[in-house]
Amino acid sequence: MNNTEDRYEEYEEYARKKYIVIAVVVALILIGLAIHGFKMLYNAIKESNEETDRIVSEARKMLTEGLEEYYGLKENVYVVTDRKGEKSGHPVYSFETLDNEYTAVIGTEGLCTDFWVDGYYRTVEDYVSGLIEETGLIPEGLPYRVFEVRCTFNGRENYAKRCKTELLPVWLESNEISKFRDGKVNDRERWMNEIHTYVTIHVDQPWDVKLTAESFAAVREELSLFADEFRIGILQSEGGRAYKVYVYNPRKDIVTTDSYLAPEE
Repeated sequence: MNNTEDRYEEYEEYARKKYIVIAVVVALILIGLAIHGFKMLYNAIKESNEETDRIVSEARKMLTEGLEEYYGLKENVYVVTDRKGEKSGHPVYSFETLDNEYTAVIGTEGLCTDFWVDGYYRTVEDYVSGLIEETGLIPEGLPYRVFEVRCTFNGRENYAKRCKTELLPVWLESNEISKFRDGKVNDRERWMNEIHTYVTIHVDQPWDVKLTAESFAAVREELSLFADEFRIGILQSEGGRAYKVYVYNPRKDIVTTDSYLAPEE
């Protein structure tokens, strides 16, 4: 019995040591895997942070270089007050100069801002009024007004999801607007392909006329540079609110008609 008990105790001791060795080995393997996993996670986070920093840096560079190149704004004359979505690489910036607050957005078409929107709209109003006077499109003495100017550009829908502000491509700046006003733009094809402006004129007095494509022949070339639609709304009765609207597409040289009921004042 003693020999049997001794052998049983030896087997138990052997099994106990074997289990301890196995447990130690398993523990070491798990520790090694954990360390390796932590290293991989650390490296992944580090690479992700580096990529984010790169994206942010490139976006800021596009903003600062664009504002200086096209608007002459050096970094010391404006303050960026908000950076929404900067880490995505397609941010919406708010920036302030001494005069005003503006919005800049980076997207698929590059940098676009509202810096020159008002200036462009005023220039369009003056430009269209000059065309009307030069060509006699609307008879002299007939009262009219530029009722509305709107503008969009290729790819605007990719910006609208993040920013409702009226925007223009950064290249449409003061020098380019001056060239447009003087009829001396260098890249007419770019204007025609990228800029889409909609102008509405109101004639606030009844006018017995039927406008056709031939009526707009004298202004077609100038309008086709920038305008997708040129609308002339004619008041139908003295003191009334109904306008008959002739919608001219200078790029296709076609005229369609519409109607409009002015809101009560």
